Amino acid sequence: MAVVGKMIMKRFWKILLVTAMLFAMAVLVHAHVVYDLFGTERAIKLAEVSRFYTNETKVWAHRGQWADSAGHTENSLEAYSRALALGAKGLELDIYYDAALSGFVVSHDRPYHLHSGHLLMLKDVFEHFGSRTFYWLDFKNLAGLPAAEVTTATLLMQATLSSFGLRDFAVIESPKLAKLLNFKAAGMHIVYWIEVDPSLSFYRYWYKLLSVRQDLLRYNIPAVSMNHTIFNDTLVALLPKTDFYLFTINEERRLKELGQQEDVRILLSDQDFYSRRW
Repeated sequence: MAVVGKMIMKRFWKILLVTAMLFAMAVLVHAHVVYDLFGTERAIKLAEVSRFYTNETKVWAHRGQWADSAGHTENSLEAYSRALALGAKGLELDIYYDAALSGFVVSHDRPYHLHSGHLLMLKDVFEHFGSRTFYWLDFKNLAGLPAAEVTTATLLMQATLSSFGLRDFAVIESPKLAKLLNFKAAGMHIVYWIEVDPSLSFYRYWYKLLSVRQDLLRYNIPAVSMNHTIFNDTLVALLPKTDFYLFTINEERRLKELGQQEDVRILLSDQDFYSRRW
């Protein structure tokens, strides 16, 4: 019994020590000690990177304007046209790289969605709208592409954006940072999709946040995207000088709350709130 008691006490003190260290780290973040150290270095590095979007009109169309009485299909030319007609400054598109088609297909799911029996290709969207708008490209299958196809997709995207004069009008999103960095190295704008669930254990949550923080500094990434439900003040404090792109918000009160945050740059919505300015 004495041996068991010692083992329990040893484990107890170990857990207590780890908890105390993590708590101290959290206090430092909220006291802005980490902000000062990280923010200064990050500001210097970001001076070398052009920010993608800084317009005061922050609400963009999520897959176009499809959730209204017009009844357009999401991710369609009609839905995108409707959103732009209502004043949207940017469009969010879901894309897949398809090696067999040697191109990027616009679709949220597989099998690909057909429009009047035909696929919608990214180049068709660019040709139709050009620089009339900005584009948030949710690269759905980047994480699963083999290395050779990532290289081909990077070169094709670079060539496509250049041919339409849209390098500064499009940002490419993925949760797979290692592959996303290929597009950054090729001179394109990227946004790193992070999934930091507040319901994780205290240790796992902070470990994930600090890992993201380290990646942003190491690779000089200016923007992250996430579900609006996980955005909070802790993220703003821990990731200073970072632009936040949030999805998908359909309540005006929540949009206003988030839109008033200086670090929040883009808000995706299915509703016509495109004229709101904060």
